[in-house]
Amino acid sequence: MIAVIDYGVGNLFSLTASLKYLGAETIVTNKKEDIIAADRIILPGVGAFEDAAKKLFDSGLGGLSVIKELNRVLPDENIIYFGDTGRVPYGSRSDETIIKYVRSDVNFLKTFDVKLIIVACGTASTVALPVIRNEIEIPMIGVVSPTVQAAVNATRNNKIGVLGTAGTISSGKYEAEIKKINPDIYVNNKACPLFVPLVENGFTDNEVAYLVCKHYLEDVLSEGVDTIILG
Repeated sequence: MIAVIDYGVGNLFSLTASLKYLGAETIVTNKKEDIIAADRIILPGVGAFEDAAKKLFDSGLGGLSVIKELNRVLPDENIIYFGDTGRVPYGSRSDETIIKYVRSDVNFLKTFDVKLIIVACGTASTVALPVIRNEIEIPMIGVVSPTVQAAVNATRNNKIGVLGTAGTISSGKYEAEIKKINPDIYVNNKACPLFVPLVENGFTDNEVAYLVCKHYLEDVLSEGVDTIILG
């Protein structure tokens, strides 16, 4: 069981919904007996606590999909998930602010018995990871390289679309990595600043979400892309 401690921090609806999507028995509580009985405790905006060796952080909730895959391929691995909902979104921040936030995230995770840090946030991976990974001895991996490789392998017409936050798109990291593998691939970059607030507030399956996605995708699909990276 996972306990999400309710102490007045927002986004609990989308957080608990995402955890239930992962198949976790989840309760929102402020009762001592529930907290003691829980296998894992999550403080929204602070993180998840347990004896763990593999740490993962994200600026919000998207990294939960990474946890789901980690649990599938490494079922015996202990994981701490740090979802920085207190400072979300990262995508609209300056590069200096994003690097400062990620540096503090990493310093927090270093207080645990850590052997690997996975940066599950696209913005943090593109903007901060190239800087932070040179500052610590702990291995760090992001989401850019494996995502790019999968997209390059998947495209049949060498046209790839990249959807991301303003920070991710302005960094140009995804397109640069794609061009390293195949310089002939056409890349259509599209900043989608409304995606994060929609997801963080639970608006994922209604007319509003549909219209926003339709608006962003029209330009990308009109260029004939057959593969899209949600960066």
